[in-house]
Amino acid sequence: MTNSRTFILFRCFLITLLLGCNLVAHAQNSNTENTQAQNSTVDISSLAYIEDPQLTLSKDAALTQLMSEQAIQLENAIFNVGSHDSHFWLLLSINNNTEQTSLQKLVARVPYRLGLQAFLVNTNQNNRFELILNEDQTTPFSARKSNFRLLNTELIEILPNETTNILISYETRGSTFLPFSLESPLSFAEIVNADNVLSAWFYAVGLSLGLLFLLLTLIMKSPIGSYYATLFLLGLLLIATIDGFSFKFIWPDSPRWNQSAALYILLFINAAGFYISSKVSNLGVNQILFKKISLALAFINLLLIAFVVKGDFSVISAIANVFLFLMLLFNVIAMSSWISSKRNKFTTLTMVIITFFVGVLAVLFFFSQNLPDAFISYANYTTYLLIGIAVMTIISAQMLGLRKDHEIALEKQLEAIKREAEMNKSLFEAEKNYSRVREVARQRQQQLATASHDIRQPLISLRSTMDSISHKQSPEIKQQLHDAFDYMEQLCNSYLQESRPEEVNALEETGEAKTAGSDYQISHSLNVAGEESADENTTIISSEIEPYPVSLILSTIKQMFETEALAKGLEFRMVNSSFITQLPPLVLMRIVSNFTSNAIKNTNKGKVLIGCRRLNNGIRIEVHDTGNGIKNEAIDKLQQLYQKGESSDGEGLGLAITRELAEQHNLKISIHSIENKGSCFALEI
Repeated sequence: MTNSRTFILFRCFLITLLLGCNLVAHAQNSNTENTQAQNSTVDISSLAYIEDPQLTLSKDAALTQLMSEQAIQLENAIFNVGSHDSHFWLLLSINNNTEQTSLQKLVARVPYRLGLQAFLVNTNQNNRFELILNEDQTTPFSARKSNFRLLNTELIEILPNETTNILISYETRGSTFLPFSLESPLSFAEIVNADNVLSAWFYAVGLSLGLLFLLLTLIMKSPIGSYYATLFLLGLLLIATIDGFSFKFIWPDSPRWNQSAALYILLFINAAGFYISSKVSNLGVNQILFKKISLALAFINLLLIAFVVKGDFSVISAIANVFLFLMLLFNVIAMSSWISSKRNKFTTLTMVIITFFVGVLAVLFFFSQNLPDAFISYANYTTYLLIGIAVMTIISAQMLGLRKDHEIALEKQLEAIKREAEMNKSLFEAEKNYSRVREVARQRQQQLATASHDIRQPLISLRSTMDSISHKQSPEIKQQLHDAFDYMEQLCNSYLQESRPEEVNALEETGEAKTAGSDYQISHSLNVAGEESADENTTIISSEIEPYPVSLILSTIKQMFETEALAKGLEFRMVNSSFITQLPPLVLMRIVSNFTSNAIKNTNKGKVLIGCRRLNNGIRIEVHDTGNGIKNEAIDKLQQLYQKGESSDGEGLGLAITRELAEQHNLKISIHSIENKGSCFALEI
């Protein structure tokens, strides 16, 4: 879309350019034909000059010298001695080779000068001098008799077959270029018309092109293009100032400013150009040096602005022109440093041609004093448009190319991102599956650990019971029972060891297992009953469980652990209760049996008591012991997985299992302990 719009705009510009060239060519041909016709009858026969830097000569003295051999004769009607601050006297001789009186205008093809007075010399009246043109730095444009931007005299009457002399007092500052021509009223009107057409075409094209380029760079967000578009528009202001259009339309009442405005603008353009070259260059290892030189030259041009009024205008003007050429060269170097290799041939060739052409123009303009009038008049237009269009073409090609490269890179990046997203999606699915499998494995592992732990408790009690009654059996049967119980205990211990997390085993080997459980939270890793148990409990809870007395569970627990307690020399008592509950029996038995097992293991003398206390809305089953007790700060810790007391030889699962079971069935567990006196484990139903 952007490329098509740019092409349409560029095509419109070319059409406008061709139409303008046709108009200019037609106007120039018409003007040339009329001038040749006039030159065959009335023409400037000679132009001589003398220099009077101190303005010490009077008009009569100057005329006398100009008619003597002291005067310097010029080959054509163009006065140009380069850039010079001085004062000159010029004598123009005009021949009328016809038999009729001719009315002519003397046209000085410059918009303004520091001081320019033209006097018609009438030799028949004792060298009487008639003022026909008066221009100085205090004359505003609005005070001129003629609205034409080029200086011109009133109509001069030239008698048949006579020679008329015009004495000119010329005060110069900077450029001395002053071309003269004689124009009849008709040819003068055609010159005015041609000049208006050419100027309107040039400034319309230049302004439109500059604004279009600036808008394009702003849309494409190209700082480099915006820099050069701004510089192009400043250059257009400089051309308008040199041509006198700024004096005519922008500051018509400020003639003193007008004399120096072009030099001020030129120095500012030079400073801006050097600054831009430092910003857009990309010379690698030489970038720092190039940037420093560019900024130094920019600062020098800004410094020269302060010396325009008080310094030597001609010297500063010459320096500014040299800096202008250097500024163009620096920008050529800067642009060549960031041009893409794909478009390098076209842009480099364009810049070389433009640089060569500008160099030739500079040499011809500053070192030749016999240039054609047309060349001097239109060299600034040609040079400006040539440089401007070339730079805009180069930058536009680069911007469009870089934009295309950016779009291609963006498409590749989007494809890479798309592939990465698909890969991440697959990886995410794999991670989800892995996490799900790992969670199931952990649940199965915990199921095994819980089952092994729960089996081991009654197994110990069963072994104690069998030991108490096996004295009537033969030694072979005793050994068989002993081996069977050993095997079952070893199997439970093996399952417990295999189901322990790797972190706990590793830390236990380094002596840090006591603190590992704090990082292994039950809420994230423990499913005590497992999926099957959870389903089973849910089924039990959801269906109607037949009420049963709590004493049934307590009696069973007494039978399981009484022999073990008596074997340790402990008094073991159980107080029956008539409380009826619908809590799943297995849940109640697992919790109370874990309490009882821990009480017996951690009590070396005294007693273990199991009983119930009535509450307002239920019952609290309590297990008391006279063991070593638990420190208050260790109670929460011991309810975490694989956390056990220093003297315990268990796995650290019992209290964690009871807490998880209680949370699953909305039961409340409380532990109260006094160190070296005993503990009380309670379950509220």
